[in-house]
Amino acid sequence: MRLTDSSDLALRILIYAASAKERMFTIDDIVATYGQSRGTVMKVVNLLTRTGFLTGHRGRNGGLSLAKPAETIIVSDIVMHIEPDMGLVECLRPGNTCRITSSCRLVHPLQRARAAFMSTLSEYTLADIALPPKVFEDLAP
Repeated sequence: MRLTDSSDLALRILIYAASAKERMFTIDDIVATYGQSRGTVMKVVNLLTRTGFLTGHRGRNGGLSLAKPAETIIVSDIVMHIEPDMGLVECLRPGNTCRITSSCRLVHPLQRARAAFMSTLSEYTLADIALPPKVFEDLAP
């Protein structure tokens, strides 16, 4: 299984947000922490905001924060909302054009593997994978 780079960054941003607890953070905080381009971070933050994981606060003291408590955010839900498609191979993707799908013996094992992957992620909340704030403080330039 492989997640896209956007999904990877989305998970890391949410880990940062959960670790920040009640403190708001900015896009620049994420850029500095993870060494990603501002444009990439903005794109992923916008996606996380649109999907209801982050909320933005305007104003001089504004910033970003989790939209709901980390204890209520299931890791598999994040992946399902962020990952564009969990089709590992042609036969698991929408619009499948593989000519052997109806006879293929690989479809079922791959479906089971994908289900097991998501099932494992469903056992964890964002609070479970949050890091102590000190980890991020030590990364600060």
